[in-house]
Amino acid sequence: NLEANLRAVQEFAQEYGIKNPPVGMSTTYGYEAMSQVQRVFRFKPGDDVTRRREEGLIAGFDDMNLICGKKGSTYYNVWALPHLDHADAKDEEWVWKKYINDFATVMVDASLKNRSSEENANLVQKIVEIYGKHIVIEGALQKPSAEGKFEAVKLTEDDDSYAQSAKEYVSKTGVDLVVVELGSKHRALGWADYNSARAKRVTEELGKPMIVLHGGSSIPLEQQATFADDGIIRFNIWTR
Repeated sequence: NLEANLRAVQEFAQEYGIKNPPVGMSTTYGYEAMSQVQRVFRFKPGDDVTRRREEGLIAGFDDMNLICGKKGSTYYNVWALPHLDHADAKDEEWVWKKYINDFATVMVDASLKNRSSEENANLVQKIVEIYGKHIVIEGALQKPSAEGKFEAVKLTEDDDSYAQSAKEYVSKTGVDLVVVELGSKHRALGWADYNSARAKRVTEELGKPMIVLHGGSSIPLEQQATFADDGIIRFNIWTR
């Protein structure tokens, strides 16, 4: 998946004359819907899960450095930005703390473990105060949905109220990027109904583009055309 992503970005950049295209290379550590670092190596009964996950993480860093991190490497022109996704605000703090010089961004996911909105905001606020000067931090207004795992936590159907909630969350936590519910779903392909109007309303309330859309693969291609205009600064694509 690493090289497939880098190659696709490189080919896109060549087609449109982009010199150094950026791409966030995302992985999850202990995310309940899917631990991606755990899939790097084969596990057997009795293995130390923490050690094996960390080995998978290190292998990913080494691979990126080999094929795009050194001058003369195949994908050197691609700016690959390692991202730690869905990192639990408490249990996985040690991961981004230990590898803070390797990650460009981290999603501090305090929406996990059925935490309340208040608990979510308070936890992320503390993390931003400690690490915000060292790494770009993404937060989630609510728990995003994942196909076959769980549905998104519902806040409100009213876009104006929702946009106000997003503004309050960003103001309290100080996050650089925010995940909001726009109809997409993790691990799904091309069937979701993207809420462009809500995205625009949230961006208007925030005053600048800072939305991250999770589950980008679930949005039909024709609906993705308005992402940039709607204030989406990054969207995640699930590569199997």
